[in-house]
Amino acid sequence: MDQSISNWPEQAAIWQSAFASAERSLKNELSEIVWTAVVGPDPMNGGDSAKTINSPKIVGNMSLLSPVEMMTEFVPCLHPGQIAAREYVYSWPVPVQGTMLTFNDRVVPGSVHRNLALLAALLSVVFEVPWIVRQQPFAFLGNISPLIAASRENVPSHQNGPEHPQETELPTWVFEGWDRSNADRALRNAVLTHSEALRLTDHHPSFALVAFMAVFQALGSRIEKRENKQREAALRQILSSIESKEILRLYGNRSDTAHQGVLFGSEIVAGMSSHEFNPYWEPPEQLFQRESLRKVQRVSQELIVRHLQADQMFGKSASGSGKHCEE
Repeated sequence: MDQSISNWPEQAAIWQSAFASAERSLKNELSEIVWTAVVGPDPMNGGDSAKTINSPKIVGNMSLLSPVEMMTEFVPCLHPGQIAAREYVYSWPVPVQGTMLTFNDRVVPGSVHRNLALLAALLSVVFEVPWIVRQQPFAFLGNISPLIAASRENVPSHQNGPEHPQETELPTWVFEGWDRSNADRALRNAVLTHSEALRLTDHHPSFALVAFMAVFQALGSRIEKRENKQREAALRQILSSIESKEILRLYGNRSDTAHQGVLFGSEIVAGMSSHEFNPYWEPPEQLFQRESLRKVQRVSQELIVRHLQADQMFGKSASGSGKHCEE
């Protein structure tokens, strides 16, 4: 008999002992460290940036702290074609804290970044404007105010912004939805994609439509196995047959953009709407964004909330702007 085979039990025991020793060593070197990050509305997108949470909350294993103070940013105006225009954006970002097990306090595990991305996406659904991670997580326990203050712009006295934020109580479906999104990949994908679609709406409306349609597909996959029926299955949870067909007709636009690069919104006129006044006619790109895209956005919002709520998955019934533009 081969001697190496006959010694196999002894060799296996040696390797098992080595692995156990290495595991104990790694565990001893791990330390629990507090991390801090900041989430807030995307200053480069339209919408009401003055909305924020009204009190500290715990979502999953993360603590959302009270907004520290108003953050003021001076960014290029949302309206294209105005090279000198700037916009004051006022917001109340939310500090977020949690703990992590790590060998090095400079290395934040990927799970923390993924959790923050999902948290920001859920807050995008709450406030109906895109929220993003404004400060990536770093090992820190203390007052975050200096970090916010360091980013404050020099604002003229006549542009001090709103005195108070528009505080909002987080709905219960945020907490239920956190657990459900982490347990269901399709739901998590839908929430993240809806948030990305919101970021595309103003400047890349045709691709925003592609993303919103993907939300319908993802949510439909939770209740319908046949792929070609999933979009309709999702829409029929909140829309009538006629309303569903109206939304599904836009799937042709989605396919033209995704497969052939056809654009339907303001991209085709460099972001500008027609300045010609005609009470009997509206430019098609303007009509696309004002009616079609906004309608799809509203349906995506309502569908996601329904799926985030614990009892709504299968269609059971449920019981001041912070901007000023200067040139």
